[in-house]
Amino acid sequence: MRTAVIYDDVFLKHNLPTHPENALRLKYFLKPLPEFNIPVLKPKNVSYEVLKAVHSENYISDVRISCRENAPGFFDPDTYYGEYTFDVALMAAGAVEMGVELLLSGEVSSVFCAVRPPGHHAE
Repeated sequence: MRTAVIYDDVFLKHNLPTHPENALRLKYFLKPLPEFNIPVLKPKNVSYEVLKAVHSENYISDVRISCRENAPGFFDPDTYYGEYTFDVALMAAGAVEMGVELLLSGEVSSVFCAVRPPGHHAE
């Protein structure tokens, strides 16, 4: 069994350079991976069916509208969003879904989803 990392450059589009959680952190994480021969897999967007299983349609709509029409801004004092945040978040959720599928199938023994934005602020 092996470890896999799930990542796409699209995660760098969610970025506020002055915030501690920014794209530079992800770049530093990714830099040494080739020397350890760790595969980096590209995710796909999560489906709306899966998204709606864990979030209300109103919440999804509010986040989408905020990102597309009101960006940049903050949902709360620590959670910023930009024009790409909604689309990037769809891929971040898809990366996590992919990671679970890889683990359950036995293809990997561990997986790290190198995603941005992190999902800990989601409702």
